Amino acid sequence: MKKRILIIIPALFLALMALVSSCEKDNEKNYADLMVVHASPDAPGVDLLFDDVKINSAAFTYPNNTGYLKVESGSRNIKINVSGTTNNIINGDLTVEPDKYYSLFAIDLAAKLSVVVLGDDLTPP
Repeated sequence: MKKRILIIIPALFLALMALVSSCEKDNEKNYADLMVVHASPDAPGVDLLFDDVKINSAAFTYPNNTGYLKVESGSRNIKINVSGTTNNIINGDLTVEPDKYYSLFAIDLAAKLSVVVLGDDLTPP
């Protein structure tokens, strides 16, 4: 009887560990790094929204950048709104790959604001 218990306890422990580790793998997400740059000298302060979640706490103004932000890979909806409003200046989808770096520039004058997205290569020269 004691031998059977001694065999069952380690087996249960191993089964539990396998279950926990497989759950962790299911919950892991792959991320890209995205920097947003406000490069429109006459545009007002803006709010940045990724998948309808505002990422800045104060108006994001020229010539600031966010630094690299972790963004879940795949297709993300990016909105740039006039700060404190729901008025979209830019509203579009951006597809990012895991473990890649990107820079999104809001460029040109406010009347014709557009976005340029570049893939960044951060490997040393």
